[in-house]
Amino acid sequence: MAVNKDELAAMMGEENIVRPKMQQYPIIRLQGNKGEFMRLDVGKDGYEKPKAVGQIIEGEIIAVRRQLSEYSKNYTRSSNEFDSPLNEIIVWERGATGGAGEIFRGSYKDAREKFQTLRSRYLLYMMQGEDVVKVVVKGAGLKHLFEYLAELRKNDRHLFEVKTRIQPAQESNDAGMSYYAMHFSNAAEVDEVRLEGVAAKLKGFHEVLKQLREMYAKKVADPAAEEIPVVQLEEEGEEEELPDLHEPSAGPHPFN
Repeated sequence: MAVNKDELAAMMGEENIVRPKMQQYPIIRLQGNKGEFMRLDVGKDGYEKPKAVGQIIEGEIIAVRRQLSEYSKNYTRSSNEFDSPLNEIIVWERGATGGAGEIFRGSYKDAREKFQTLRSRYLLYMMQGEDVVKVVVKGAGLKHLFEYLAELRKNDRHLFEVKTRIQPAQESNDAGMSYYAMHFSNAAEVDEVRLEGVAAKLKGFHEVLKQLREMYAKKVADPAAEEIPVVQLEEEGEEEELPDLHEPSAGPHPFN
């Protein structure tokens, strides 16, 4: 008879003494001044140097999370990933000379008020074949993401039911600055066979997120709790930092 190790670990309360494993996934982001996607793979000592992967990425999205971040010459700030502005969050800061530490625990609203230069970004966990990658959406790309989500909802489609295509398109702001932003479209409907595989991956990923949510909730609620591991603060590189669009200008938020 097979031994259910997860059940035994839960029975002995292992989650109270052992942190969940901090799973890392390859990151894909848009180089906003060139209109090219860059991928950071996970190496032995963290994320490797970014490499170009073309101008189109496709896959099935199995999770959408949020994060606050800020990049400057003097420091990098980043929050843990979270699901809703109603969540409590933690913010870390890393100085230009290295070393990172926690600088805030509290509500999303308080974080935005205290650190007004923090920017919102969405993290799309996407299946590419059997692999999961994390696609970072920020700046003007958020507007197009919200429009895409609204269109899927209008057509009674879930994110995991379609293969999402993301590709850059050139735009310009009021000051005349040109840049590339992510645009989203439904490339294909997912067939029943593929949907079974997507469902299995989504359920497994949900269990990982469940553990992480519980860990952060406990730590944020207890100011005396031991410091939790600093999130991976990947380098921003040449990606454009465009105006923050953390709240849509009109209509209900697609995830509220």
